[in-house]
Amino acid sequence: MPNGARPAQSRGFTGLVCQRVRSDGQSPGEAIDADRRGRFSWQTGDERLGCRASNDQRGGTTVPRISREARVAAPKKTKLSKKTTRGALIKGMSRRLPSEILDNPVFEARLRELLRKESGIYALYRHKKIYYVGLTRNLFGRIGWHLKDRHAGRWDSFVVFRIKRVKYLKDIETLITRIIDVPGNRQKGNVPRDANINRLLQEILRDHRRDMKALEKAIK
Repeated sequence: MPNGARPAQSRGFTGLVCQRVRSDGQSPGEAIDADRRGRFSWQTGDERLGCRASNDQRGGTTVPRISREARVAAPKKTKLSKKTTRGALIKGMSRRLPSEILDNPVFEARLRELLRKESGIYALYRHKKIYYVGLTRNLFGRIGWHLKDRHAGRWDSFVVFRIKRVKYLKDIETLITRIIDVPGNRQKGNVPRDANINRLLQEILRDHRRDMKALEKAIK
């Protein structure tokens, strides 16, 4: 290196020292020692916190990195709650509505739009007591028809449930008519033969009686 020439890094470091001398009144030697102590203390503190000091290749500056142990010890993110299944079966419902609303010109057009060609379950009430439960693929047409058929005059209000999955309509009707007494339903819904738990219990009882008769004959 030619005499009198200084490296660029050395000149930059000397300028930093001169700035510190001007700012806090320290001598160049004191400023250099203070700068070294500060950098050593900073690196040691980061290592205590699980960080590792590394040199940035672009600027030569010291950049802390989080160690693997610190990343492992970091708290895990909480899992998001599962999506609710609400609305997976029922896509619309009403509270109890008076039967007169079906002929009311204010509501008829809107009800026809909401319920026409819509599948679902409906219930007819008489004096706040359930009278009849039915299923249909046209809620508006079927409920309106009950104002003229054998149920005419036997109910005064109704509720509707628009069902998204049509294949479950019959099972839902069976469930309702088996849970509560519905006077207007002549037939109760049924399930497949193998799903009838009462029938299975009757078979067990029948086999038990057969065995008992055989024992009675044996001990006479």
